Amino acid sequence: MVKLSYSGRKIQGLRLGQVVAKDLRKRIPPGSGARAAARDPNVELDLTGKLVGNDGLAEIINALVACIKFRDEAHPQGVIRLTELSLKRNALTVAAMTELAEVVALSNSSLARLDISENEISVVDNGQRNKWRTFLKSFEGCYMLKCIDFSGNQLGSAGFDVFAGIYLKSDLDFVVSAPPEKQNEYGCERDIDSQFKSISLSKSDDDNGHSVAVREVNKRGVVRPKNTESYASTRGLRSVPYLIFTKSGNTSACAFHLWSASMIHLEPEELLEFLPPGKSMVSFEVAQSGWGIVFSPTEFGPLGRNLFSLGAKFSQEFSKVSDDLDTLSAGDDLDPHEVIKTRQNCQYIQRLMERAKYRIILDILMTEGLRAVELWTVAFRTMVVARAILLDDKDKPQAVIESNEFEQS
Repeated sequence: MVKLSYSGRKIQGLRLGQVVAKDLRKRIPPGSGARAAARDPNVELDLTGKLVGNDGLAEIINALVACIKFRDEAHPQGVIRLTELSLKRNALTVAAMTELAEVVALSNSSLARLDISENEISVVDNGQRNKWRTFLKSFEGCYMLKCIDFSGNQLGSAGFDVFAGIYLKSDLDFVVSAPPEKQNEYGCERDIDSQFKSISLSKSDDDNGHSVAVREVNKRGVVRPKNTESYASTRGLRSVPYLIFTKSGNTSACAFHLWSASMIHLEPEELLEFLPPGKSMVSFEVAQSGWGIVFSPTEFGPLGRNLFSLGAKFSQEFSKVSDDLDTLSAGDDLDPHEVIKTRQNCQYIQRLMERAKYRIILDILMTEGLRAVELWTVAFRTMVVARAILLDDKDKPQAVIESNEFEQS
């Protein structure tokens, strides 16, 4: 592993970007770093606080793309496999994210940490929405990521709206239907972990020369990888253990989207099981919190704080049991009476949470309007078109037409 850190350099801005690009290109033969790249192509690039800006980043991106794509006999994996990239405090805007998207997509099998915190990334108009969407879509194929830090950027309602749309569409291939528990000849329940398996395509060879890999399924219906190739079974934003959004927006719409994502995001410990072991990519405080979607509830208004509080209570109660809410069964530490009590608590909190959700949706409509959420705008337009079709004179019931003619006469 090679760590390239430029914190000790006095230069910054575009000039530093050009220097970094020159250093990276030295790893391409016949450059002076080609032999080192052949031994270990893995690179960590730290540009924290160097204010390279959009122009400086463009120079670095061009060099990174050239290095990642390069292949020859001595460098079958390329001269750079980017594992970590820190762009914290570099005066980057959302325009630079479209170029960064190419590096993210090319590094889908190696990138473990990306830090774009404390930049000048803001999303307001449709053009910025499209650029932000392009960047977030580049994570669709990533399966080694442990942490993405978005904090300190004023993403606002529009930025979180785009994030929610991409996040909810992320694929989690390892989530499969858990098979029902069966009993053996002695009347005991069989261990699902050892009895049920799932097959996926990867590079391990079987007797017939086909490419298959076996992945075990645990009781929660989550496939656990047994070899390195199976890490690719999890990908996209929903597979990233830590997504950090501290100080990225404080509107009701931001709170609504963060709550929606946090309620379905798996715990970091579960997601880390699908990643290779290694150093922690987050601070001790973040790791101890147990939350994968990281933010500060105190940044939001009373409606947002109430929604987050109810969501946390529901998750805490629901974690005590297994299965769905209507058929809760006893966990390892609960007796049937506790299950009934927990189910009642979950249902009560769920009702409160639904009310809080509708209150915050109403607040969004009153303060930011229908356009705050792109899906709502599409739904409204669809409703208008459907109404126009249904109320067309040719499609009106005969009784309605005759009534209109009578009124006109």
